Amino acid sequence: AVVSTQSTGSQGGWVLLQNCHLGLNFMEELLATITEPPNPVHESFRLWVTTECHTQFPINLLQIGLKYTNEPPQGVKAGVKRTYNGITQDQLDITNMPH
Repeated sequence: AVVSTQSTGSQGGWVLLQNCHLGLNFMEELLATITEPPNPVHESFRLWVTTECHTQFPINLLQIGLKYTNEPPQGVKAGVKRTYNGITQDQLDITNMPH
């Protein structure tokens, strides 16, 4: 996950990290990877994170992104399709990251 996030973050593209509530220690490292120098983040880099509600999930990671809440999907494909269909291209183009 670290290598994928770093390489995609610098070259552009999408990364999907699922069940992040199971790796809370990594979430702090992930936040540093995408927000702190010397890690340049490409303007077309997009990070999708799925998680269950957890009191120890890093609030800073939630604050820098768009959040979607869904009822549990009936299958992964149906859940991803429903989420993606609810997002406009303008929302996908938005970034809060400094350039």
